Amino acid sequence: NHVCIDVIGLFSTVFTQHTQPVDAFRGQLTMTAHYAEWYLENVIKHAYMDHFVYSPLLKSFVTLVSPDVVRFRAEDYADLNELIALTELIGPLGIKFICDRLMHSVGDRVDEINKLVRQNRSTLECLRECINDPVRTRQLNGNLQHCDQLLILLKEIGVALAFRKLCFEAVHSVL
Repeated sequence: NHVCIDVIGLFSTVFTQHTQPVDAFRGQLTMTAHYAEWYLENVIKHAYMDHFVYSPLLKSFVTLVSPDVVRFRAEDYADLNELIALTELIGPLGIKFICDRLMHSVGDRVDEINKLVRQNRSTLECLRECINDPVRTRQLNGNLQHCDQLLILLKEIGVALAFRKLCFEAVHSVL
C-alpha cells in the first residue's frame, strides 16, 4: 500500500510563509531568500563571467566551459522546466523577489553606464554632430574611454533581462 500526497499542495498550504524572503514570525530567512541567493550568486554570476550563455531557442542557459571551471551545468538549474518547478515551490511572489533583486543589480549597472556616459559626454556630443562623417567619427571613437567596461555592463544587463524573462515565462506557465 502507498499513500498519494500532493507535495506541491502541501508546500502551498503549509509553507505559504516561504514565498516571502523573511519569516514574519521569527525573522529568519526562508526558502525564497536561499534560492534567490543561490541563483544570483551562482547562476547569474557565472553567466556574467561568460561561463553560461542564454539560448532563446532552448529557453535555457547553456554551459560553455568545462565542468572543472563550474561545479554544475546551467541546463540543470536555469531552463524553463526547472524554473517552472522553482515557481511551484516558492510561488510567484518568490520569483518576483528573485527578479526584484536582479533588477536592483541592473539598476546599479545602469548607474555605472550613466557615469561612463558623463565621462565621455563631450566626445559623445561631437560624435552625434558628425555622424555622417566616417573619418571624423573614427577619430572621435578613439577618444572614448572605457568602451570595454561599457560593453561588459551592457552584456550583464542583457543576461539579467534574459533570466528575468525566463522566470516570467515560468510564472505564466504555472498560473
